[in-house]
Amino acid sequence: MARLLIVIFLSSLPAWGQCVSISDARQHMGKKTCIVAKVLKVTESENGAFLLHFCAEDAACPFVVRAFPVDLDYVGDVRQLEGKEIEITGKIQTWNHQAEILLRDADQLKNGLLRLPPIPKAYSAESRGNASPGKFSGNKTTKRSHAHPKEPSDELDQE
Repeated sequence: MARLLIVIFLSSLPAWGQCVSISDARQHMGKKTCIVAKVLKVTESENGAFLLHFCAEDAACPFVVRAFPVDLDYVGDVRQLEGKEIEITGKIQTWNHQAEILLRDADQLKNGLLRLPPIPKAYSAESRGNASPGKFSGNKTTKRSHAHPKEPSDELDQE
């Protein structure tokens, strides 16, 4: 009897490690799901979030992945994913009439893409005067923490 219950329970669970396509993403709304797809292009929105697109035409695409600027330190340079097939795991939710997963951590990505290089910091050789080698201010231990001792007053010598 116990074996029968275990078999029934295990057969009702989805297969472990099995990913679904972007066309089936909407059926898993509100659930933590693995999606497999090829990233066709990566764009940056006005607010600095990166969008991973899986279709040639954005309006007809049923699924998108967003990575916000605050999460890029944990994810890495998502622009490196363009042209690669990825497996991403996360909770599917609705955004702009599309199913989406928010990419917040590199652990959500599979297939050897766990460690993306960090996103480069903004640097422009055109902006003159913004780079400085710094200013040496000395070691804190070299600064005096007490006042100079007072010289013996001449008044005592005169008495």
